[in-house]
Amino acid sequence: LERISVVHFDHRLRGEESRKDALFVRSMAEKLELPFLLGSDDVLTHQKTQRVSLEMAARSCRHCFFQSCLAECGAQGIALGHTANDQAEEIFLRLFRGTGPSGLAGMAPRTPRGIIRPMLFLTRGEILAYLAARDISYREDASNLSNTFWRNVVRNRVIPVVEKEFYPAVVSTLCRTAQLAMDEESYWAQLMEQYWQTVQCQKTRTFISLRLHEFKNLHPALQRRLLRHAIALLKGDTYRIEAVHVEDALQLAIHSSSGRRRRLPGALHVLKEGHVLVISTESPDDAGDEPSEMVVPEPGIYRFGSVHLEFSLVEQPALDEMGEMGKSRECAFLDAGKISWPLTVRCWRAGDRFQPLGMKGSKKLQDYFVDARVPLRERRRIPLVCDREKICWIVGYRLDERVRITGETRTVLAVEKTGR
Repeated sequence: LERISVVHFDHRLRGEESRKDALFVRSMAEKLELPFLLGSDDVLTHQKTQRVSLEMAARSCRHCFFQSCLAECGAQGIALGHTANDQAEEIFLRLFRGTGPSGLAGMAPRTPRGIIRPMLFLTRGEILAYLAARDISYREDASNLSNTFWRNVVRNRVIPVVEKEFYPAVVSTLCRTAQLAMDEESYWAQLMEQYWQTVQCQKTRTFISLRLHEFKNLHPALQRRLLRHAIALLKGDTYRIEAVHVEDALQLAIHSSSGRRRRLPGALHVLKEGHVLVISTESPDDAGDEPSEMVVPEPGIYRFGSVHLEFSLVEQPALDEMGEMGKSRECAFLDAGKISWPLTVRCWRAGDRFQPLGMKGSKKLQDYFVDARVPLRERRRIPLVCDREKICWIVGYRLDERVRITGETRTVLAVEKTGR
């Protein structure tokens, strides 16, 4: 028990009863000589400012506290008290809202964010019997008796009626269904990973884009899972993302014309751009926060928005040692003798042209972005390294032919990108 801490969160929703709950948990922790962490937040204010349901506001505040506890204690996980009954209630709710096969898996025994549920395979009755046999006192949240929330309606009315009038073993049956669904999802997750690398076009901190040509050739069941996977990667979870939302995004990807968009719960935006589907945490109308232009008078490290660019001059023989580095899209080597200082770093402008490395003629930058399937919102953020208003390098993408290294190159300009 030396490595266990006890945490309790007060939602400030039940006045004196909430305070007594916290005191009870603190007293229990003291008897067991365990560290105790108490958190609280104004859930009602959070609900109003975020414009979400009371249940969602409470969950958000609670889980935010849990994550802070993980960091403060250096713990590997937060153990919650969900039981088999809670699992059955969750599956009922998901069925009523509309869920796919993945939703039937219910609550996971362990999540990537450190949540574990060690009592998920015990019924509420078994736990109460254990406490009674050992004369262990406990407190029950009085709000559980109120049918204000749908979850309580399922707990207090729906399941008891099903147990009494239809099928007494409904809780264990639903939990068994959840376990089977978890096994199925484990297989699907392995299969999905194989296709993810094929359909993913680009991933940044704020968006993920998918190649629609490859995506459309897949089975709808796999398409839905890939969409949920993209959302989970971007958002951190799929909370509040229901089957209807995934289906809406799927219909947009398959049947809608370019430029159409949808908004999903959790401030997510889905936009179809030509042959690319973009899922983003920012509105497609956001202009971004990159500066319009930056002067680079000499070698050094410069910040351009959220990106750092390091400019350094090296003699050609050093290229042999940097061969592996040169294969990265985050680094480029230019013939310094063909470049005029000072350099500038700027964003895309209408009418920009360059000569892609390996090509004979010039090309509009807009056409290059279209051919490379770069989402419109991302084009405005890609830094362009230029000299005398001519593009030298589209950072992360393509060099201009005129600055390529040849056998006559004596000095090399290495440009490396770090950051978003």
